[in-house]
Amino acid sequence: MHLLKDTLLIDPPDAIHMQDKVVRETTYGYLATEEKIDNTSARLCRGKRFKMLHWLPFSKFTHGDSVDHVDFNVKNNRRSNLRIIPMYVNSMRKKNSVGFLRGVYKTKSGTFYSRYSRTHIGSYNTVHEASLAYNIVMFHVFKHRGILQWYNELANPQLPGLTISSIPSHVFESVTKPHTRPRTSLYENFWKASTPVELIVGCDNTFIVVRGSIRTTTTCVRCSKTTEISRFVGMHEGPVEFFKCMVCTLRES
Repeated sequence: MHLLKDTLLIDPPDAIHMQDKVVRETTYGYLATEEKIDNTSARLCRGKRFKMLHWLPFSKFTHGDSVDHVDFNVKNNRRSNLRIIPMYVNSMRKKNSVGFLRGVYKTKSGTFYSRYSRTHIGSYNTVHEASLAYNIVMFHVFKHRGILQWYNELANPQLPGLTISSIPSHVFESVTKPHTRPRTSLYENFWKASTPVELIVGCDNTFIVVRGSIRTTTTCVRCSKTTEISRFVGMHEGPVEFFKCMVCTLRES
């Protein structure tokens, strides 16, 4: 097993939110801090509270809003990389089908079809026709939801002058029906879907996220001082009984 690392980017004023706290990482790579039970700004889940690092403390959220990472890097939590957008739009930004085209799929016979969510739109001879059909349906949905200002950001590129046959009316009815399935919270199983990680301070206000680390108490072989250190799972390190504390290590360097 090799040591896995990622770089957390965060603005200097926000680094204080991680001070003396346990940091956890979700299965999707998002980072959060464990909070005290009396911190009402954090989310309560299974009797404990946590706070995602990308939750913007300086903005007000409305129902249906979410925080989006502009560059798709969930470890880049600098404020310049975060923005508030509708949850519906946020989830769509991360879904591609054929290359960079949304909602377009290729069949084994070489033709293409488009699909919006679970609704089949139609089958087409070219990828451009399938892409245009998806755009037409998405425009209808965004207008219905009142989020048409986000359409141009998510629409597939179109060939000038391209047209397709009309899309059946039942497709538009299907994609605008309200959801009947019960939705569970994204953070309902947070404690099961996250694990503690170590943060090592880097340069330029960055942190190295180290997974699989464990805390070990040992004694320095030089000064006999008891110290708590991190040992990483899978690393071939010397026995812990040969550990030297940082003070003694600097003296000998």
